Amino acid sequence: MKNFKVTFKHIDGSIRTVSIQAFNKERAILRFEVNWGNDMKITDVVSQDDIDNCRKEHTKLIGRYDSTNKRFPVIVDTFGAGCLGVQFWNESEVKKGILINTDRSTSTFIERL
Repeated sequence: MKNFKVTFKHIDGSIRTVSIQAFNKERAILRFEVNWGNDMKITDVVSQDDIDNCRKEHTKLIGRYDSTNKRFPVIVDTFGAGCLGVQFWNESEVKKGILINTDRSTSTFIERL
């Protein structure tokens, strides 16, 4: 079994993340729905292996901080990109959990780098 991080919007409006063990992404979604119910809106499901690979590829950014704009590196899943990436976000963007990029694509927060 593999570990998956499921990011979802809670009924109280907050963005939360839970770890779920499953054989594949579809089963992770089903397990989430059984455990958390259908009231929660899933925003993203990502394999922990993909997160670890992204972290390994971008190790030079760990600890970097843009003091001018108060931004720090985060791992994101950009809709349509097909892979994880790194962007610099501030605290308010992390709390929202979703960012609309300048090209109108949507990035979902996964975790801090």
